[in-house]
Amino acid sequence: MPLFVHIAPEPVAKRIRRSGIAARRLKWPYHGYDRLVWAFPVMESYTLTYQWARELKRFGTHTLIAVTFRIADDELVFAHHFNAEPPLLKASEAVAAIRAMQDPRGGQVVIPRR
Repeated sequence: MPLFVHIAPEPVAKRIRRSGIAARRLKWPYHGYDRLVWAFPVMESYTLTYQWARELKRFGTHTLIAVTFRIADDELVFAHHFNAEPPLLKASEAVAAIRAMQDPRGGQVVIPRR
């Protein structure tokens, strides 16, 4: 079972502990899904694993938390570079796809459920 990290603002930590990571609702469906959770596979490199924290801080959120979680190998997720077309893959294939990227910075896994 692959291990993922989700980075969120610190004020929602209590809510995440109580109810889990809430899927974000989008105005426009993301390939037919309107509720999504963004994550990144935990890798050997700390810098790569938590790269999105730096990007989120640029947009004003300065105190962040990292939530690690596992999902089943055969659960369907989207894995891609943030500005590329996302293929629907099994979670284990998504981790392999991110690891196979020449530069995994900017890679993301999008899970279509909470």
